[in-house]
Amino acid sequence: MGWPVPNDLLTGPVAVAFGLDNMPGVAKAVLDFTTNKEREDRIQVTGGIMTGEILNAKRVEMISKLPTLDEIRAQLAGLIVAPATGLVSVINAANGQMSTSSRRISTPEAQPHKGLSLHINRNTI
Repeated sequence: MGWPVPNDLLTGPVAVAFGLDNMPGVAKAVLDFTTNKEREDRIQVTGGIMTGEILNAKRVEMISKLPTLDEIRAQLAGLIVAPATGLVSVINAANGQMSTSSRRISTPEAQPHKGLSLHINRNTI
């Protein structure tokens, strides 16, 4: 059992990088390594194989722009936590507005009409 590798990918000196579960991460690392000014003229990516599919250099570059497995996990965790964070913010804002409103109502000097006085007994609430 082997991978179908075209002969044009194997001409001349060849280096191979394996990334079993993280093809975008491997592609990024290899392309970052090859874009170093000292290596740029001597090393180039000619292609790759992913899940049995043969990729040209342009497709390898496109894959390198995809999020890595760790980045996807972080995004997923953020999506899971975001609704809870939003709910806590709404509850805190509502609680703050309620306490501000009750202070305004219970303070006689805050009343707009001098003839109207309203007092709330906190023990009965």
